[in-house]
Amino acid sequence: YGSLVTDKMCIGSSCLNDAMVMHAFGCCEIYARGFLEQTADGIVGFGGKQQSLIRALYEHHDLQQNLFSLCLGTSGGRLSVGAYDDSMRREP
Repeated sequence: YGSLVTDKMCIGSSCLNDAMVMHAFGCCEIYARGFLEQTADGIVGFGGKQQSLIRALYEHHDLQQNLFSLCLGTSGGRLSVGAYDDSMRREP
């Protein structure tokens, strides 16, 4: 059970207002127990669909490359949009 809401969103530790995009996302009120046991604080779609946050950021910032990279780790991670951070790579 939940609803669809819209808010300004950006990626990073500090975002200027012009870097944010208005984006719709699902806000859930009843969810599976597993969500209580994880450190993530939300779900945002990263697919290439027209409604995805990645697509909205790509279009808003007029990025030259339509790509993103996601690095997951046990003590954090990193998301890059429009490029990738080669310094995070451990293997070729």
